[in-house]
Amino acid sequence: MLKGALAASITPLRDGGAAIDEAGIGPVVDFLHRGGLDGVLALGTNGEGILLSQEERRRVAQLYVEASAGRLQIAVHAGAQSTADTVVLSAHAAEIGADAVAVIAPPYFKLDEASLLDHFTAAAAACAPLPFYVYEFAITSGYPVPPTSSTGYASGHRISRG
Repeated sequence: MLKGALAASITPLRDGGAAIDEAGIGPVVDFLHRGGLDGVLALGTNGEGILLSQEERRRVAQLYVEASAGRLQIAVHAGAQSTADTVVLSAHAAEIGADAVAVIAPPYFKLDEASLLDHFTAAAAACAPLPFYVYEFAITSGYPVPPTSSTGYASGHRISRG
């Protein structure tokens, strides 16, 4: 489980936002570490992850893990428009040594409760044994994750992997 104070980090961009500023990630991590944080959420809302390609998201996640060098916990936002893309990003976060994965409900097309549970469960299974967090952000996804439901998850809590 993540512990302490974490910040949702930006993703440094260059060329008017057309490219990842790979050299900028280390200084951002250093700044956040010097500020006394315990961890970072990479590619979340401040990091514009949902707007980046799969390849860009994987690269940014890897760069955050490398730049932290164990000094900060790195949670990777792996939410995407489709469950398939979310699963790929969740698995990648585990492969590169992230400390946790967070996922929002897929934006634009609202999932019903059963489909939402399937989505989160698939993402959690893909990153096991990492801690998995439901990232409830209705203004971004377009709909809320039910705080409790008959399907057994609670917004903001870890999903059980069975």
